[in-house]
Amino acid sequence: MPTSTLTDKVPFSAGLPVHLEPDSLYISTIPLTQGFHWALIHVDCHGSATRHHWAATTNDPHGPEGYVCQPMPNGPRMKAGQQPILAYFKIPEYVPVDIPLLQDVCDGVFPGAATRASYSALQNRAANMSPRTWCTSVLARLLALSVQGPGAAQRAAEIEAFVDAHSCSLGDAYARAFLFRQNYSTVVLPVTLCASAVRRSRLSVVAVRECITDAEGAVHCMPSVPPSCVVNF
Repeated sequence: MPTSTLTDKVPFSAGLPVHLEPDSLYISTIPLTQGFHWALIHVDCHGSATRHHWAATTNDPHGPEGYVCQPMPNGPRMKAGQQPILAYFKIPEYVPVDIPLLQDVCDGVFPGAATRASYSALQNRAANMSPRTWCTSVLARLLALSVQGPGAAQRAAEIEAFVDAHSCSLGDAYARAFLFRQNYSTVVLPVTLCASAVRRSRLSVVAVRECITDAEGAVHCMPSVPPSCVVNF
């Protein structure tokens, strides 16, 4: 079962609402100083959403971590608390499962995780245990319920590459919007490309230039190049 449901904390959802489809699974990403925070957003047949992720289990972001399940009574939003959500990436191959089964899968992807309750975030990263690797591992197990053979792990890796590449580009867009005091709108995007196609798409945008008008009316143009993303956040 989840390490914590965080029901005693400030309500998770903030910002404007975002429509997600019932009986669906999404990955959400939040920009960090280095990389992104990854989470799974499950929407049941009634449209009720819950957030599942590998996260801090105390108020210390660098302290102990575990599987955390958070209800989203106000539905998916553009922010998690005060943190902007770059995008919700829909997993098209997801076959709906009940919350108890999903929680069992989420709780079992990191062997011995229960014994690591006192381990810090830094120690977990050294063991390749992070929100990103956790999400990919959960996806591989869920996809194995509908994909035969070794294809589930490969597809999970392709989804990871897709989310990483697009989060890099969207992170740039959010940073520019923040810099020029513009609003950023959370994107809802289905995962459609394989990993090799994502790598090609990242190379193809190097020459693209984007122009933004700031609050004083000045126009600024810059290359739209995805930054080097730090793995395992």
